[in-house]
Amino acid sequence: MRPLTQLVITPSYPPVDSSVTLINIRLIEALERLGVKTVVLTVTPQDVEYTITTSLERIFHSARRVYRIKTYEKGSWWLKSIRKLLTKTPIHYLPDSHYIWTMYAIRALQGIFRQESIDIIHSISAPYASHIVAYAAKKISNKPWVCNLVDFWASQPAEHFNRYRSWNYWLQDRCFEKAEYIVASTPEIQEMTGSRYPEAIRSKMKCLPPGYEAEHYPRIFKRSTSKYLFIYLGVFYRDKREPYTLFRALKGIKEERPDVYRKLEFRLVGIDPGYWNEVVGEYGVGEAVKVESRVDYLESVRLMKEAGVLLHIGYMNMKYPQDIHISGKLSEYLGAQRLIFSLTTPEGPVADFTRKAKGVVADYNDPTDIGKKIISITENYKPMELYRWKSPKWIDRYDINNIAREYLNIFEGLVT
Repeated sequence: MRPLTQLVITPSYPPVDSSVTLINIRLIEALERLGVKTVVLTVTPQDVEYTITTSLERIFHSARRVYRIKTYEKGSWWLKSIRKLLTKTPIHYLPDSHYIWTMYAIRALQGIFRQESIDIIHSISAPYASHIVAYAAKKISNKPWVCNLVDFWASQPAEHFNRYRSWNYWLQDRCFEKAEYIVASTPEIQEMTGSRYPEAIRSKMKCLPPGYEAEHYPRIFKRSTSKYLFIYLGVFYRDKREPYTLFRALKGIKEERPDVYRKLEFRLVGIDPGYWNEVVGEYGVGEAVKVESRVDYLESVRLMKEAGVLLHIGYMNMKYPQDIHISGKLSEYLGAQRLIFSLTTPEGPVADFTRKAKGVVADYNDPTDIGKKIISITENYKPMELYRWKSPKWIDRYDINNIAREYLNIFEGLVT
């Protein structure tokens, strides 16, 4: 019997550097180790306005067949002008800004199915345009389709999306009706997305989280012997994910517990040093906080191993009283085998996840609580003890090789 071949449809593929790209490539690599062949339909990276990196090329197998379709995000002045005008129209959100790529990718499908022996269609978002192309692929080939939601689609909580939500629900409904399987990356996405659908749709949904690749973490790394090294890796969003309460907490520790403050080192990696260094200076905590620019993936996992504590700052949204965003970064934190310190809502999915990982939760909106939790970490552990941290056994659930076996079971069930 020949190996299964999946057609992966996603604009998020190396060398385009994004968090979804990392999730995708880890899964593709793990499935290929299990014997699943992969054909990819993606973008021409020279056209997209993403940060391009070659670092990913060191960790992914480039011999697989890749069909690259131009997005025309870059081009002549008149094309850029048209795109700029379209950002103010509904088409920019139906389902996202990859509408030109979607049209050309659909045109390429006939040729791909003639040249390749495809068994499974596997679309991965974001961008959600992946699923529109996969819908067309399903109509053309009638091959089984796995629709993979790494994040919310039509039910996403972003307020700017409200004007276009009903149209995106219409698109999402059509896709869910056609797909044989709908994978959600978190229980919250599965529950909140599935709540509007009948049992016939909900029965097709399954939660499979983004996984970590243990082989990517270095075995030799620096250790902080005298200070408690907290490292945050990620970005900030205005009014949604910001470190101001952390800075107020550190200012309070500096004033009330200078002995503890002198032992603290916070590295915030992935944000704009120019702006945030000014903010750090305004709070007077520059001795304890270092702000650093974005680093590539391999450097980020090295920093995770160097950290004594991995800092997670939750994503706050006024639509929901609890922090529901269990990000792919948290999966990577699990793989580093470090104490996780989450600034989030006291209750909710992220708080539950952190506590289950034997981590520490502090109230995102309460600098006093954050300060107390930081001090408690210094009282309960010596700096070097944090490097002997052992995560609970259940994190094996997030090992990408275990997750890939669950995908393989789905694939085999659909083609037999």
